[in-house]
Amino acid sequence: MKCHRCYFPACYREGKECKNLKGILKKLPEFERKLLTVSSHIEKEFYCKLTRVEELIEFAKRMEFKRIGIAFCIGLLEEAKTFAKILESCGFEVFSAICKIGGIDKSELNIEKINPDILEASCNTGWSS
Repeated sequence: MKCHRCYFPACYREGKECKNLKGILKKLPEFERKLLTVSSHIEKEFYCKLTRVEELIEFAKRMEFKRIGIAFCIGLLEEAKTFAKILESCGFEVFSAICKIGGIDKSELNIEKINPDILEASCNTGWSS
């Protein structure tokens, strides 16, 4: 799907079904149905009243999550640290993976580097999971 290309989200405004999702929704496993239900309750109760971080915390609490994982770009390291502290202060155990995990130098992958004289770790698109 490519919802980011939609200029009029008729699914939201008119209930239009772009894909055959309604049939799939009826067959959701219990955990996935709970995700859908809890997220809808959060939206109903807190939309435009809480920040997205506060909404996420409320969602995680209602889902009874104890652990939360954060995957982030190195350019957002300080923000990830702040976010992790907020989550920890709310009682969650936080795990994280940065995009440069593994420290594989771009030269090992035959990728051109900005500065060829120093180690430049490649972005990791799959190893962190």
